[in-house]
Amino acid sequence: MRIEFTADISGLDVLADGQIDRSALADIAAAAEAAGIDRLLIEDPTGSHDLAALASYVLHATSTLNVDIQHSAGIVSPVIAARQIAALDQLSGGRVSVHIDPPAGGAGHEENLARLDEYIMLLRRLWTNDEPIDFEGNFHRLEGARSAPKPFRDGHVPIAFAGLSGTAIKVAARHADLFVLPAASLEDTRLTIERVRAAAARHRRAEAIRFSYPIRPKIKSAEVAVTAKPSVVAAHDIEAFAAWLDAQKIRRVAEGQPAAVQPADATPISGPPENIGLAILDYCAIGVTDFVIGGLRSAAEIAAFGRSVAPLVRRSLVDRDVTSSDSVPLRMPSAAWRRYRA
Repeated sequence: MRIEFTADISGLDVLADGQIDRSALADIAAAAEAAGIDRLLIEDPTGSHDLAALASYVLHATSTLNVDIQHSAGIVSPVIAARQIAALDQLSGGRVSVHIDPPAGGAGHEENLARLDEYIMLLRRLWTNDEPIDFEGNFHRLEGARSAPKPFRDGHVPIAFAGLSGTAIKVAARHADLFVLPAASLEDTRLTIERVRAAAARHRRAEAIRFSYPIRPKIKSAEVAVTAKPSVVAAHDIEAFAAWLDAQKIRRVAEGQPAAVQPADATPISGPPENIGLAILDYCAIGVTDFVIGGLRSAAEIAAFGRSVAPLVRRSLVDRDVTSSDSVPLRMPSAAWRRYRA
């Protein structure tokens, strides 16, 4: 099972007040790449930044780090968007993905999603056709349209999409490579994944969609025994984290009913790396493949997550894939952790 971690840098001070701290942005990109973070997410709710330019700077400063940029359908024509995105992806060697939002404006929810559906379809056609195309739809009209630059890999740039309405899920089922889940309980998240997969199955895409989940980790130091064995988290840390899980209702309640979570942009997880790793593995077990890490405020914090939590999760999943079937519960390598799970 391939798990990927994305560091959300959208709210960092390096992009605040219209002043771009180039040195700090380069440091963050280098730290993320060196620590094994898969990509950086660059969004701009204010609409005041040129995200493609920021992504280009990050991609130029790194060699393996990927970048996911926010793009609102309708800001530019699908032809211009196809050219800009494909050129950026081509120059980066295929390290670009795009989180596409419905167009903003006064149109209703259903119309906005219909516009988005048509917009993404045109991007795909422009990326895969060498000859000019003509198109007359409900919202766009193209004559002899063509994108000379093509995406780096087989005319494809991964597209991320979010939305829980029935119409939004239908659009995602047709187009999304990555479905962006909201912060929710394990049970609610599992049910959403099942809904999206069922819709995608109608287009023979049930296995084509990956699922992204937002978390906000806070790594705390743990008491570690200095022995020849793997690190062992102190018992009181495990108990404290278990109490936190219960208080936040991340897990299902004892009688098996779905546990509610207050609306939030990301699920907070606090504790030593192994504690955070366990919570992540719980979501992996229900089908989440990508995690968007929020709240990391510096290059040092991004590096700390990438070098502590991420390897624990990946090592545990590799161990599971090698030594057991998918029906065996996920485990962390720590002896103390196995006692907690028992």
